Amino acid sequence: MIKSLASILFILAIQIQQYSCSCPQISRSLEDLSNNFRSVLGRHIPSSQFHYIVYMIHFAFAFIAAIMLTIQWATKKGSSFHKSFGIFMKYVMLPLVITGLLLTYFLNTNKSIVNLMKSLGGIAMTGYSACIFSSFFATFMPTKNYIYTSIQILFSSISLYLWMTGQYMLLMSIIQNEMFSFDWENNIEIFVSLFLNGFNQAVNIYFLFTRGPSIQWKSHHIRNSIDFTQMSFQGTMYVVGRDGYWFFAHPGLSNIWIRIFIQNILQWSFIAYNLGKYKRTFQSIKKEIRSES
Repeated sequence: MIKSLASILFILAIQIQQYSCSCPQISRSLEDLSNNFRSVLGRHIPSSQFHYIVYMIHFAFAFIAAIMLTIQWATKKGSSFHKSFGIFMKYVMLPLVITGLLLTYFLNTNKSIVNLMKSLGGIAMTGYSACIFSSFFATFMPTKNYIYTSIQILFSSISLYLWMTGQYMLLMSIIQNEMFSFDWENNIEIFVSLFLNGFNQAVNIYFLFTRGPSIQWKSHHIRNSIDFTQMSFQGTMYVVGRDGYWFFAHPGLSNIWIRIFIQNILQWSFIAYNLGKYKRTFQSIKKEIRSES
């Protein structure tokens, strides 16, 4: 299934390549890209030394997190190692989440700085940061009383609202801008990458609101760990798809569809692989409800 989907998307991207006309790093020079005072992959020039330090910390912990997530998903679920490693990983992930929120702040307050997201990137990344922050804490936070469940409902509600706002603004911009213009391509890339993020937040709100502390924590944990990992792929692969220095020759990939394919193949494959697990979390909650009635 995954191989078939990948083949279809790749063939589609090749067929419509002639219609794509822009590239992600069109305004940047190779000398500028090799400047040490820049973000490692995103290539935007930080607004201050503190911005640069935060980005470097975020990049380092993102690299560590990628290794740790791979190990965690490879271990037997429910084993003592899985549990203890998960607790350890929670504290390692915290700096990644905090620096991500700080970078979102910089993106919204320094719009004159050249970056990959352009005008609507700030609101879109605010929704992204809120969703990944919400799923991260929902993965580990207990649900044993109404205080915990109420906090999670609040986080998920804010995240869902910000995600919907960002996606709506991106969609309106996509409709209004000329096809294959720089803004059109930039906004459709973000829109596609973040398309699924609100779904799990809505699911969290529904089950936490209707079930409260009686919600099955294991199912809640599995759903949100899948969602958090999937969103981790989004942030990393969005930047990789727009690379014009490390992975792809300057000025980067000029084909919008190839970029979208690269940016989303990991999260789509991960979702397809874990779809059965996600479905079983719903079934276990339904079974729990039936046993109580």
